[in-house]
Amino acid sequence: MEGVWGTLSSVKAEGKYAVQFNFKSANVPFAAYVLGQFIVPQHIWNKISNPMKATITKPIGTGAYTLASFSTQDYKMDANPHYWGGNPPVKVVDFPAYSGNDSGDLALAKGEIDWSGMFIPSIQRIFVNHDPRHNHYFYPPGNVVMMYTNLQNPLLRQLPVREAMSLAINRNALANEGEYGYTKPASLTGLVLPNNSAWLDPKLPRSLNTPQFNPTKAIQILQKAGFKKNGQGIFEKGGKPLSFSLEVVAGWTDWDADAQLIEQNLKQIGIAVNVHEDQLGAYNSNIGQAQKHYDLAISWTNTGPTPYFLYYNMLDKSGNYNVEQLNSPAVDSWLSNFASTSNLNQEKQDIFKLQQYMATQLPSIPLFYGPVWFEYRTANFTGFPTAQNPWINPAPWQNYAQEIVLMHLHPVK
Repeated sequence: MEGVWGTLSSVKAEGKYAVQFNFKSANVPFAAYVLGQFIVPQHIWNKISNPMKATITKPIGTGAYTLASFSTQDYKMDANPHYWGGNPPVKVVDFPAYSGNDSGDLALAKGEIDWSGMFIPSIQRIFVNHDPRHNHYFYPPGNVVMMYTNLQNPLLRQLPVREAMSLAINRNALANEGEYGYTKPASLTGLVLPNNSAWLDPKLPRSLNTPQFNPTKAIQILQKAGFKKNGQGIFEKGGKPLSFSLEVVAGWTDWDADAQLIEQNLKQIGIAVNVHEDQLGAYNSNIGQAQKHYDLAISWTNTGPTPYFLYYNMLDKSGNYNVEQLNSPAVDSWLSNFASTSNLNQEKQDIFKLQQYMATQLPSIPLFYGPVWFEYRTANFTGFPTAQNPWINPAPWQNYAQEIVLMHLHPVK
């Protein structure tokens, strides 16, 4: 909320059914953040001096479900009989915790889970074939998975190094081996395609939209930039070898496999990579704290209704996922221009500039489209989104969509 109040100047009721939000300056996209905030009861929260340190054991809400129990291993939600939207058809929602993909996949295959959002290798064999009548999935593209670069590292700050890395990574292998063919190599623009096709610059050269796999050219770029191989076959300049750590979450088996493939690809051109498989807490700390403790990291991008949200979160100096620590006045100005208007033509011109920047400057390196992992069973409930009728983001971890999907389900009698 602190970030919201840094942008809002006031909020006031307009009659019984309207609320007016006043902004300190024009910021059209920020409405999505404001409207995404939860409403909390004033008579409780105005008595709490520091909400960041408060422990709420009996939360009050107006949604379709209320908290029944919570632990680090499992939490349960009960249907709210007073929900304004009607009586929820699913009476209890159980959220068990699993240590990684493998244990979650096993529970799903055994029929212990009705709705899941996990990576599953060979899903047809492991999941669907166990019960073809009831076991289903589809994986639409949801974001761009990046190899983030810590631009405070003086070697990674050099564009030829990032260009060489991008050319040396075999994205088709990542998509087909690490991700089991569930996705495709991502556009260098950072756009999620085909979702954002309407925003793609029609004048953008194909070479800047479609990533290349060209290890020979990668080596030539490094040589031209003054790098030479040392006795270990690693490129270096000024006594500083191109040797980096690559952070990934332990137990996220697809990304773990991708990291190993990237390590092999970069080794072949003379860049050393040491893969670190960290627990999620350590991973988030290494790449998310003000003082970054990483060189390279595989991670997601935060998207929204337009490409602005991915670009802002990732590239703006104030973005909430600017883990590469980019500070570009030009990029910030394009994002600011976009935010200050609702004119579609001007918005597109700003997005076109951001595409060009992403594809040519590679502040971080797009790898592949992050699938929206979505598996579901119809043995107990029907009414889920399908590949033929993808009416909502189907991921069970997606805010707001969770409740909407649950309200559309029908118990099997």
